[in-house]
Order: sequence, then C-alpha cells, then structure tokens
Amino acid sequence: MQVFKTFFNIAKSHMTKAIIYIIIFFSICLAMSKTAKKEKEANFTASSINICVFDKDNSKASKALIKYLSKYHTLTTDLKNVKDSYLQDSLYYAKFQYILTINKGYEDSILKKDGQDSLSHTTLSDTMSTVYATGQIDRYISSVRMYLAGGYDLNTALSKSSKLYDNKNYITSKDYSGNKKSTSNFFYYFQFYPYILLSILIMCMAPILVSFNSKGVKQRTACSSLKPLSKNFQLFGASIIYSLVIWLIFMLASMVVFSPKEFFSKTGLLACLNSFSFLIFSITITLIIGCFNLRDSKLSMVSNIVTLGMSFLCGIFVPQWYLGEKVLSVARFLPAYWYIKNNNMLAGFSSTPVSYSSFFTNLSIQLLFALTMLVMFIALNRQMKRE
Repeated sequence: MQVFKTFFNIAKSHMTKAIIYIIIFFSICLAMSKTAKKEKEANFTASSINICVFDKDNSKASKALIKYLSKYHTLTTDLKNVKDSYLQDSLYYAKFQYILTINKGYEDSILKKDGQDSLSHTTLSDTMSTVYATGQIDRYISSVRMYLAGGYDLNTALSKSSKLYDNKNYITSKDYSGNKKSTSNFFYYFQFYPYILLSILIMCMAPILVSFNSKGVKQRTACSSLKPLSKNFQLFGASIIYSLVIWLIFMLASMVVFSPKEFFSKTGLLACLNSFSFLIFSITITLIIGCFNLRDSKLSMVSNIVTLGMSFLCGIFVPQWYLGEKVLSVARFLPAYWYIKNNNMLAGFSSTPVSYSSFFTNLSIQLLFALTMLVMFIALNRQMKRE
C-alpha cells in the first residue's frame, strides 16, 4: 500500500491550499444560494411611468380613465397644440414613456358593445412598463364594459372599475409541488454544489495525481516490482477516500448551517444521494485530468473550462428554464444537466412533481457518465504505459 500512503503524504503538503479552497468555495456557495433565493422570492411590483394624455373626448368616461391612470402613473394632461417633433423628442429623451390619445367618441364606443375604444398610444419601444400600462388600460375598459353588460349605469361602472385593482396584494403565489421546503436555501446550496466540488477536486486532488504521473516518477515506478494494476487501484482508492472527506465536509456543513430536520427529510436525503452520484463522476474526470503532466496554471485553466462551461450550459448559474432548446440539447450530454434536473424536481422548481422513477433515471445517467470516464481513464493509462 505504498502508493496509497504516499498519496496522503503528498496530500498533507497540499492541506493548507485545500482548506483555503474549501472555505472560499463554501462561502461562495452560501452567498450564491442566498442571493438566488432572494431573486426567486422577489415580489412582483408594478413600475410607474410618465404618461402624456391628450383628451379629445372630454367626457365623463375619458376623465374617469385619466383619474384611474393617475393612481399608478405620473400624468401630464395640460399640453395644448404641441408639434409632433416635440412629442418625438420627449419620447427620445425619456420625458414621457407613453403618449395616450383619447379620441373623440371614446365614451360612445364604451357604451356600444361592438364599438371601438377610440384610444391610440405612442411609445419609443415596447418595454415591460409600457406593455403593462397598455394592459392596465385594456383591463379597465373591459371591466367597464362588463359592468355595463351586467345592467349597471355608466357612473356606477366607472366607479367600480376604478377600484378594481386598489388591493396591491391581489397577486399571490401557490406551490402545487407538494414540497413545503421548495423555497429553502438548502436546495439552492445543492444547486451550486457541482461547480464547487469540481473546482476543489481539480485544484486540490489533481496536483497529487499529477505528481504520480510525472515522467520521472512513472519511470521509477515501472522499474519497481509494483504492478501497474495495483498502482492504479491504490490511486483510485485513495482518490475516493480523499473525495469522500470533502463531500462529507460539505454535507455536514449543510446540516449545521440549515437544520438536521431538513437534512434528514425525504427530499433532503435524496438531494444528498444526488450529490453523491455527481461526486463519483467528479472523481473519474479528475483522475483523467491527473493523467497529464499539467502545472498549476494549466490546471486552473482546465478547471475554469470544465466547471464554468458546465455551470453555464447545464443550469447551475442560469436556471434551465431560461436556457434555449439548442443550449439544453447540448447540455444533455453533460452530467450536471441531469443533476440539476433532479435538484429542480426536489426543490419544486420544476413543472413536474417529484417522481422516483425520473429521479433514479437521472441518477443512473450521471453514473453512466462516471462509468464512461472510468473506462476512458483505464484506456488512457494503458496507452500511456505502451508509450
């Protein structure tokens, strides 16, 4: 077991660096999880915009519409005989974001079931705020017409419609996933786990493996009585134990930071199992990287390519529902995609409820990736032995 012991002797010399990386990445993981939760739970708030209104109808209905809009936006209604160029400049320089014209016959069109609204508007571009303002106007007019169709007179219909959205808490959220812990930082913590784990293993464990695969050490090992199979077996076993220690640190830390009750819940244990399957893949890909005689600067470059590329493509940094179909079709060939699918399902972020068949299918795909990496590692070792 000389190789096994030597592995951990070398690991001792990298202990300080490993501890620093673990603390830094753990802090980043917690910070990112808290930030992601705040963004996820941010309440919807409507924004106020500057609207210029031209009331050419000057009727009871048009004045009621202006009064309704003044509750939500800043209105300018006293402009008379202005040129079109002035209005265009006002839009361009953001003095107004929305110019509304209430044409003559607006009230008559409200009273007629098949009439036109006799409204027109101009904006510099369709932003979320301007589209929302148009939606407000459309909902208000639809409400007036519904009250009129229900037998109310015009005054009552205008009065009731103006109060329709006075309650600012009319937007509520419901969780139908059956997972009461869906908004917990616990699952956001596991969302960033693949990036953290891969970074630590490549930067801390790969240098140990590189030292065994340097040209001089390999030549001396080849001259000894140690069989290549025994050497690889000891390296693989030492790598597993080293990685398991790091994994256990993160699991224990999550249990302490969040709560043992949440950690040992059904979904919490499934999240840990999901992280363990990704750990196996991370070990195998680190073994492959360790086969090459790379210096720390090159290892850092490889780490960034692997971790950041997988994080952006698979939905670690950018949620999967924001990614396009072409990006997701590429991401399916990476294990982190299936890891995030499981985490989203457990956290209640997915449109599908928690399904054990889907969960273990995604888990199996991750293990298949790990098996593929292991086969590549064995083939690469044989090829290097021949050389």
